[in-house]
Amino acid sequence: MADNAEKLVFVCENCGAEPAVLSVPDDFHTESRATCKDCGVEFGPIGKIRELALEGTSEEIAVSLKEQMNKLTVKFV
Repeated sequence: MADNAEKLVFVCENCGAEPAVLSVPDDFHTESRATCKDCGVEFGPIGKIRELALEGTSEEIAVSLKEQMNKLTVKFV
């Protein structure tokens, strides 16, 4: 990854985990709830997290991120 590449890092406001590992059910869908793997606090539905992650990124990065997120099968890291 280039030094000037944008990075997406989740931070848990409850326990301070950085990066926060998002735990989701094996059979997740857009309404499945993601939680912090460290403390269990809920981050919200996967679909909303995906929308927020794509907001504020450049168009090229957003397309790449969307492609990568669509390939995920278990959890976001």
